[in-house]
Amino acid sequence: MPERGWDAVELQTTESALVHGRTREGKDATLFGVAGRNPVYPFGEAREQYRADLLLLGTHVAGDEFAEAVAEFDWLEAWLDPSPIVSDDGRREVFALQRVREEHSKFAVGDDVLKLTSTAIGRVGDSAVHLDRRSFLEIDLAKPLGLRDIIDSRIAPIHDLLTIALGRPIRLTKLQLRPSGKHSSGRLCEAHFNSVQPRAGDRWADEPSLSSVLSYSAPTLFTAHPPRVGLDQILATWCQLWERERNAIALLGTPYHAPFLYTDHRFASAVQAVEALHGKARFGPAAGRDVPRESHSDRVENVRKILEDAVPEKIDLRTANWAVNAARSRNDKPFKGKIHDVVRSTGAAGEMILAAAPNFADRITGARVGVSHGGASDSLTTEARYWHAEALLWVGRIRLLTDAGVNDAADRACRNSSFQHVVEKIKSSG
Repeated sequence: MPERGWDAVELQTTESALVHGRTREGKDATLFGVAGRNPVYPFGEAREQYRADLLLLGTHVAGDEFAEAVAEFDWLEAWLDPSPIVSDDGRREVFALQRVREEHSKFAVGDDVLKLTSTAIGRVGDSAVHLDRRSFLEIDLAKPLGLRDIIDSRIAPIHDLLTIALGRPIRLTKLQLRPSGKHSSGRLCEAHFNSVQPRAGDRWADEPSLSSVLSYSAPTLFTAHPPRVGLDQILATWCQLWERERNAIALLGTPYHAPFLYTDHRFASAVQAVEALHGKARFGPAAGRDVPRESHSDRVENVRKILEDAVPEKIDLRTANWAVNAARSRNDKPFKGKIHDVVRSTGAAGEMILAAAPNFADRITGARVGVSHGGASDSLTTEARYWHAEALLWVGRIRLLTDAGVNDAADRACRNSSFQHVVEKIKSSG
């Protein structure tokens, strides 16, 4: 150990907005937002560590704005169920391969055009054939945007739709970007950043497949198969709905993307999501009122008369005025009323829940107080909170998909064995 010791160690911060380089395979690479700290020791060697916001493979560019994006998700192909790329004569003696590009949907979000497409990618030769069917979200941007804007405003809505429709976590597995500007190559380049989760070499327990999506117990509420009339309109409406309800959608998706949550946290997220779905857009201008304005005015007047008739020695004028003003300003609907409204609005699915647990909203209210305020009494056990949270997740998903124009979401839930199991669980926990 040198005499100067550890007190001589210095940290030098290095930042660079842009770095050009090449990979070991010879590919051009552009790094954006590079930063790191280099420890300078009075002895030995030090290893520098740097991080980048974005790695773009296949080009050297000067700007971080892009004119086109192509995204892949692990469950998108199963959700779309594209046409087979192989056909045979029935006896499997002759095979025909198709590399036809299939466009499932095309819709506009603002001035941008989004498409859901499928095609076969690979190599075809005289002695060997290798093709993989792949499905994509293609985004043609009217105005170049940065990576975060593309993710937050165009990719996230479709990502969240797949999560809500399939009731399972969805991964963004690949992203390609086409840089804008006169110095760009005009090609799509692979983009790597901390939200892309490429599929690992090992097979997952629940491999994405059409059978996994359509099985009797799968939590699926909406698919693009069979081809739906009005799919373009559903997707466009969903993107508008996503802008309005993005906070509720984020809360509703949290339990799927963070399965490690404790039961209380999962319950709180589901409760907040359903509460956020109670608003004027669904339940009319009076959605947040406990009683109509006329009835509330009568109620306030009754309070005033009661206070006037009170013995002056027991209540002073100041307190009386405070009580009248407090009553006048409080006509908001109770929390349990909001939960009941949203559950009931999901049609047959809500009826099943309320038939199994007529006091469902009261249970949620009591459990919410126990979870939100430490030490408060809670009538639901940890297991019961889990199943009530599951019921709320189904309610929120049905409500959102119905708003987007998926009219059979509630019926699908009622026929689903997973939903039926949830209903039985909340029935037995009362």
